[in-house]
This record gives sequence, structure tokens and C-alpha cells, in this order.
Amino acid sequence: MTGKRLARRLVLCTQAVEGGAWMRLVELLTGLESRGWRSDLVTWDEPQVRALGDRLAGVTVHPLDVPPAGRNLLRLAWASGGVLGALAPARTGSDGIVWGGSFAGASGLGMTRWRRAAESRRMFSFLRGVELERSRTRAAGRGRWLRWSREVVHRRAMASMLSASDLLLTQTPGAASSLLDEYGGRVPARRAVLPNNVDAAWIEARRAEVELRGPVELPGRRAALEIAFVGRLQWRVKGLDTLLEAAERLRDADVRFHLAGDGEDAGRVRESVEAAGLGESVRLLGPMENPLRLMAAADLVVAPSRSEGVPNVVLEALAVGRPVLGSDIEGIRSLLAGDDLLVPPGDAEALARRIRRLVGETALLAQWTERCRSRAEALRFDWAGRFVEILEANS
Repeated sequence: MTGKRLARRLVLCTQAVEGGAWMRLVELLTGLESRGWRSDLVTWDEPQVRALGDRLAGVTVHPLDVPPAGRNLLRLAWASGGVLGALAPARTGSDGIVWGGSFAGASGLGMTRWRRAAESRRMFSFLRGVELERSRTRAAGRGRWLRWSREVVHRRAMASMLSASDLLLTQTPGAASSLLDEYGGRVPARRAVLPNNVDAAWIEARRAEVELRGPVELPGRRAALEIAFVGRLQWRVKGLDTLLEAAERLRDADVRFHLAGDGEDAGRVRESVEAAGLGESVRLLGPMENPLRLMAAADLVVAPSRSEGVPNVVLEALAVGRPVLGSDIEGIRSLLAGDDLLVPPGDAEALARRIRRLVGETALLAQWTERCRSRAEALRFDWAGRFVEILEANS
């Protein structure tokens, strides 16, 4: 590393180079630079990663040249180990506050090399507490050997990373409890909760565009209830099987669903819509540059996921003043105000029943909207600033 040494430094390792986790990471690194921290980012070689390093003078990126098809947490640990070991403060001569950490999932397995080479006990893991459950959900329906092997690899990687960590950050208190149940004494004794905020920079930029350009125009006659789903098209993780089954149960209701996003199960979603004859009531929009414009056009946003951290899609809906009906799981429950805004994950009948209740009930929908707007106000805070406060308090 060249140039002037700053007193505060962060070394981060992550697989998150897209989606909400990447945007959170950009928010963090931008906030750290504005506060005089210097950061080293070790992750996959992607154009947006290099662009971030070019844009932020306080961030040095260490891109790992691994083809997308070969990327997984074990490959990340192998490819990053040497880089992270060289970045340890004992070898770089860095002074002041030096933290190393993993951002999202078991990405920081390679950070154990950094930890062994570092003189100070300052390694953190930032986890959602749902990583193992998400791994199980993704593997559901596959061969027994594949499910077992993926879970074993995931558990060992997480156990190793947690054992090496001095501080655990989670997005909800329940996430920390989940990790304690799974990994027991390997979980660090020092723990802190850092929820997501509704006024993140990219959410505010998208919301400003909605105010400038307005919501998207929904085609045809407006239904009594227009519903938006935004997210990666992952069949079980995001609860798309549940959502489409609910749509079938609502054939006789004046309801339309608008699905925005892309993902590994996009083809399966499209085939299921066609096979069920739902083309009139379920629109597949593909990825959208600003999905908040769709949310603003809808009456309701649904988040039927089986596994989530603290989902950005719920925060984005709250940011544009739209009510959300979500699964009753820790991350979503932490954002919404009231059990009537929640349904059991995977329960298509309960989801359809709750949606049917809203059809034509403008007063009830208005009540939900006001409650969600009030909740949004409570979720406005300086996220990067709070991250820094946690690190400094534990230094």
C-alpha cells in the first residue's frame, strides 16, 4: 500500500458483488472514507469492484481473478488467503485501529489467515443468521448427497470463521440467537446488532427518481388490487412457489401480480405461470433499473420469502410509502408493524386469504399504508456511522 497511512483501517473480504449486499457494502465503504478510514476490499474481479476502487481514494481493491463458474466460498478462501495474510497489520506496519472482517455469509473464511497473522484481536463477522437455513432452502429438492455435502461444507466454513472472530454483527437479535443455536461456543462473546436503514444512499436516489418521473404505468384496466413482487427469482428461497399458488387461489378476485427481477429460476417461474394459465393475472417484467417505480404504482408489495436477512425490498417499499405483506420470519418481522402484515412462510392459503381481505377494502389498505409509513420514519439513521461506532466501541 502506498500513500499516507491513516490511523483507522478496515480489511474486508466478501463474495457480495451484486444485489442488496453489494449496495450495503458500497454504502459502508463510502461512509468509512468520509470518516477518515482507509479500506482494503478483497473480492471477485468485477467491473463494479474496480470502478469502486477508482471512485473512492480511501479504498484499495484486491480483485481475485476467478471465473464466475468456479466461484464459491472455498475458492474464495483459497484465492484470498495469501492476499489477506499480506494485509495483516503485523506485516504492513499499520498503526491505529485496524479491523478485519467478513461481510455477508461465510465469505470471510479466508480472513482466518489474516487473523493468524494479525497482532491485534480485531476480526469481525457480519452475518444475517440465516445463512445455513438459506443453504438448506436452496438445496431442497436436490439429491440427498448434494444436500448433505453442501450443508457440511457450509457448517465447517462458518464454524471456522466464527471461531476466529472477536466480534459478531447481526441484523437482528434473533439472528444472533440462531447462530448460537447452530454453533454454540464458537460464536464470539462480543456481539452487536446493526439493522438495515430505510434511507440508504441508493434507496434515496431511487426514491428521488420516483418523485421526479413518477410511478410506472400499469397496462390495461387497473385491478382492484395491484400487487408487486421485487427480488431475485429464486423458487423456494424467495417463496415464488407460494406466491404463484396464492395467485391460482385468487383467480376469481380482481387482483394482478407484477413480478420484477431475474435469477436462476426465472425459466421455472415463466413455465409455471404459463402452465397454470395465469398470464392474465401475473406479469413477468424481468429486471428493472428502478423497481421503486413499480412499487409506487402498486397498492401492495409482497415478500413471501422463506429465508431472508433484513430484506432491502421491504425497506424500499416503505421508502415509497407502500404497505408490505411478508412472511413471518425474523428479518421481515423486524421491519413491519403488526402480525396482520405477516403470514407463515410457505403457506399459500394464508397468503391468498390475507390478500383477498384487502380487495375493495380501501379503508383497511389505507390503515396498512399509514402504519408502514410510520415504521419507515423509525428506520431512518446513519447506517455507516453506526457501523463505525460499533467497531470503535469494541476496539
